[in-house]
Amino acid sequence: MTVSHAEYRQSTELDSPNSKMYFRLLTVFIISLMLAGIFGFIVITAKVWNFTVDDSYITFRYAENLAKGWGPTFNKLPPRAEGYSSILWTVIMAIPHIIVFSPVIFSKVLGLIFTIATLMITSVTVYSAERDTPSSARITGAIVAPLLFLSFPFCAIHAVSGMETALATLLYAIVVALFIPAKDISASRWLFSLCCLLLGLTRPEANLFCIILIGLTLVSLPRQRWMNFIIGCFALYIIPGVIYFAWRWHYYGILFPLPFYIKSAAFGLRGLHRAYSFFENIAVGFTLPVLLAIAFRPVKALTLILPILAMCGYFLTINHEMGYGDRYFYPLLPALSVLAGMGVVLLMANLKPRLHLKKILVIIPFIALALALGFARGYFSANNYSSYAYGLMRAHVLLGRTLAAAAWQTSDPILAIYDAGAVPYISRLTTIDSFGLNDPFIATHFLHDRSDYVLSKKPTLVVFVSKRPDSFDPLFYYVGTSLYESFIKSGYTHKATFPFSKRYYLWAMWHPDSKDGPMLDRVLGDASRHSHAMLKLYPIILPLK
Repeated sequence: MTVSHAEYRQSTELDSPNSKMYFRLLTVFIISLMLAGIFGFIVITAKVWNFTVDDSYITFRYAENLAKGWGPTFNKLPPRAEGYSSILWTVIMAIPHIIVFSPVIFSKVLGLIFTIATLMITSVTVYSAERDTPSSARITGAIVAPLLFLSFPFCAIHAVSGMETALATLLYAIVVALFIPAKDISASRWLFSLCCLLLGLTRPEANLFCIILIGLTLVSLPRQRWMNFIIGCFALYIIPGVIYFAWRWHYYGILFPLPFYIKSAAFGLRGLHRAYSFFENIAVGFTLPVLLAIAFRPVKALTLILPILAMCGYFLTINHEMGYGDRYFYPLLPALSVLAGMGVVLLMANLKPRLHLKKILVIIPFIALALALGFARGYFSANNYSSYAYGLMRAHVLLGRTLAAAAWQTSDPILAIYDAGAVPYISRLTTIDSFGLNDPFIATHFLHDRSDYVLSKKPTLVVFVSKRPDSFDPLFYYVGTSLYESFIKSGYTHKATFPFSKRYYLWAMWHPDSKDGPMLDRVLGDASRHSHAMLKLYPIILPLK
């Protein structure tokens, strides 16, 4: 049973000297942990500031085309492709293209703002979740929750990556914050429905999370309040969602976004290792507080655990393309942080006040250990992400800039490339995504041979990915030897290599007798030599985790 405020004050007075001593110790420890968590986040953010994942340039290309009036599509000419992950993030990223500002810097600044806002909302949610508990317990839990969030090693990575991950995480936090009081506050229910819509427009799979929370809210409401809530859901979530789905189906002529077809191309537990990585990263700090929340408030805790488990179940079955830093699981962190914070609040509230300061001091080492382990892993992993940035600069960015500055003889040169991010965005060339993320035909025939299809487009330049610089060793089986050999038989030759890492090379190929053959020999030959020279200046990349 929760200790009342009167009992709390009375018992504190009976044990005043010790209580004051433990409270001072608790205050010192918590302030120290807060400063350590903030300092660690700043240090890692500074270390990985130059990291922008290649896939973010895909969104930038869609956003630029949208800003130009061409619509949210990969190429100006048909077929239209829906290869972006988030329509909301794409619309937001059209802003820097309209005002002529760097989308890379714009996305990083927004990512940091969204991450800070997530920490604040998580803290406020925990403080407000258990209003019948002593304020000292709520304050402690409100501090512990964002600290545990910051203990995740890759917070800074997702803040500056250029992807929609930080926005999705913020919206998850807002949805959870509005869900908890939804059964008591009518305005919260309507705003909850609207934020579910925004979250679904940011990450399509998040609709599963929202639908479960909506169902749980409906079950918790008295029957006389059902109609008001259902009207709000239809007006602000279901009807706008259906309109958007109908529009995109009409606009793209395909039922689902292209990433869905690629991630779900084959059934199996393909996300198992990513799930293991995520739970390994949160186990130390989150396990005990979450279990405490379940023990003290089983029904309330399970209303958050159920949608979390549903999302984890879905993530177990898909292929995590660019799943660095547990990217798919990371947006679930606010819900877990709220649960953990509630666990701390309830622990303090359900013990005698003369004991709970001593008991919370037992939890602090776990939090400190979680922060230390998270910082250590995040700091040392930052070297990998910084190296990734250097690799992208000397391979993809350099190639894209070279192609953008080239004096093309062909009126509309066509690029075919596996890494269809920075190179197409910077070069502005019409592009065939040989991986398929931005090509409807390849995405919907992902496990089939794509050689005839790509060859039929007669690309001016083809870029493969090889593990070796001197002989073709495909890194990916689905864009591998068959496609390469088809171009070799058609007369294309490999004449330029751009090193991304020791076992990741961009292989540029073109037909020597084409109109642009001599020009490509010259400009890409020079660029390739410059790329290899840059390899000596920057660290060798390590695999992203």
